[in-house]
Amino acid sequence: MTCYVLCDHSNGGKVQDGTALAPEVLATIASAVSKQLNGEFAAEWGGTYGVRVGKSDGSDVADDETEVAIFQNEDVSGAAGYHARDPKGRAYIHVALDDGATLTTGSGALSVIISHECLETSADFPANRWADRAGSSEEALEVSDRVEDTSYEIDGVAVSNFLLKSAFDPGADAPWDHLNVLTAEDGATPGGYVIERQQGTETTPSPDGSLTIKVTRHVRVTRSSSNVGMTVHAAARYRARKNHPASRTSRRGGRM
Repeated sequence: MTCYVLCDHSNGGKVQDGTALAPEVLATIASAVSKQLNGEFAAEWGGTYGVRVGKSDGSDVADDETEVAIFQNEDVSGAAGYHARDPKGRAYIHVALDDGATLTTGSGALSVIISHECLETSADFPANRWADRAGSSEEALEVSDRVEDTSYEIDGVAVSNFLLKSAFDPGADAPWDHLNVLTAEDGATPGGYVIERQQGTETTPSPDGSLTIKVTRHVRVTRSSSNVGMTVHAAARYRARKNHPASRTSRRGGRM
C-alpha cells in the first residue's frame, strides 16, 4: 500500500482568498483524496492507498509513508522543491498554500493541488516513465498535467481530473481522461501542458577519421495557453515551483 500523510507545517496558514487551513478541513481533504485514489484512480491505474493527517512537524511519518508537506511558501526551512527528499532521504511532496486559490472549491483549490500531486506520484513515483505519442516524440507519464485546470468534487471537496491509460496509447479511442473533456488523444485543456521528449542522432568525426553517432534527447514543455487564469504573482510562484530542480517537471529535463 502507498500511504500519504498530510502535514500542515504552516500551522494554519492561509490560501489566496484569506481562509486559514484548519485541521478539520485538512481531514476532509485527506478523506476525499483517499476516496479518489482507491476509487476511480485505482480502477484505472491499480494500487491501494492510504491518506491520513499527520503531525504538523511530520514527526509521525513512517519510513514507508510519503509526506505531503504543506508550507505557506515554496521555499521554507529547506523545503526547496515540491517533490524532494527529507533529511532521512525519504521522498516527500511539497505543497505551498500560496499556490492555492481556495481550500476546497474550484480547480485552483489546495485540495486539487494535493490530489494532483498524489495522483502523479501514484502513477509514476520516480518520475521517469515516458510513453510514445503520435509521431516520433515521447510524453512524460504525468497523469494530471494535461488536464490540470479541470476538477470534480468528492463529498464537496474539489479533486484533480486525471488522464486514463488510453491517453498514453496512440490510436486509442476516447475517453482519454476521467471527466472526458479532452477532444483529442494528445490534446490538453486550456490551462494544461505536456512534457515531450524528442530523440535524435548527431554524427561527428572522431580523431581517427571514423564517424561517431551520438544520441541526443531534447525535452520541451508545451502549454495549451499562456493564460492560466492566475494573477501575475500567482503565475510567477507557479513557474518557480515547476522550475525548481526538485520538481517533477525539472527532473524530466523540462522548464516552463
